Amino acid sequence: MSDILKMYARKFLRLAPVYYAFWFIIWGLVARVGQGPLWHITDASFDECKDTWMYTALFVGNIWPSEVKPYEGCYQYAWPLQVDMQIALVVPIFAIVFWK
Repeated sequence: MSDILKMYARKFLRLAPVYYAFWFIIWGLVARVGQGPLWHITDASFDECKDTWMYTALFVGNIWPSEVKPYEGCYQYAWPLQVDMQIALVVPIFAIVFWK
């Protein structure tokens, strides 16, 4: 059991710093320095972060809120990292069940 917890911790410590750093850079900096004809798309994307930032912080932004459309939502660029973290959490449980 402690090996699984170590694996979870290693996975989180490997993904979280980059995930959160880029999220805060994009949300805090990029959304405030741009201008141009298509810049409203970026602003609209990060307006949703005001309401749903907690889901993104917990690596479940691809699941909740359930009404998120493709290419919309808070930090939708990070869905591969969110899926990677979710798979890393679920696969050991399945492995233990099938092993027993």
